[in-house]
Amino acid sequence: MEDTCQRLRVSIGYPEHQRRHRGPDYNHIIYLKNPKNHGPLIQQEMKALKMKALIYSITFVFLLTTSAMAKRNTPEKVSAIQTSEAVFSVPHFAKDDCPQNGGFIEAHHPKTKQFLWRIRVYKTDYNPALEKDVQDVFITSLSFDKVHNLLIMADEKSRVFVLNLTTKKVTQIH
Repeated sequence: MEDTCQRLRVSIGYPEHQRRHRGPDYNHIIYLKNPKNHGPLIQQEMKALKMKALIYSITFVFLLTTSAMAKRNTPEKVSAIQTSEAVFSVPHFAKDDCPQNGGFIEAHHPKTKQFLWRIRVYKTDYNPALEKDVQDVFITSLSFDKVHNLLIMADEKSRVFVLNLTTKKVTQIH
């Protein structure tokens, strides 16, 4: 019985000669003479295969999560508010002398569309060790209190701010 062979199916990926010609063949057959003496060899092969599969899995998950973490969706457009004195809008991305993305209110003349003023509602402190775009905080809603002449806005962190249009003073209320 020493001359008999044992067939062992193992999964080792793409053999070199098959990479160029056809798809993967995961069922390779290894013929072992005297399989009783090759037990440690088989265990070592299987351990190497499991390690290879683990490394591929970890690499795949790492690449998937890092690409997802570095990106964020474009902020939703906030509707402008028009009064008889101005059109108030929320620019999401920095213009001219703005040091940050988000957190600004702009006013334009309702008829000529001429720029009147820009006020920073809140300051975003950026951590230089992280990507800047994932740290941006944008205004998500804007409303007008006609009775008190106030603009009320909320941001992505659920903070609520009030801009007194008479004094141009910003107050955080929540």
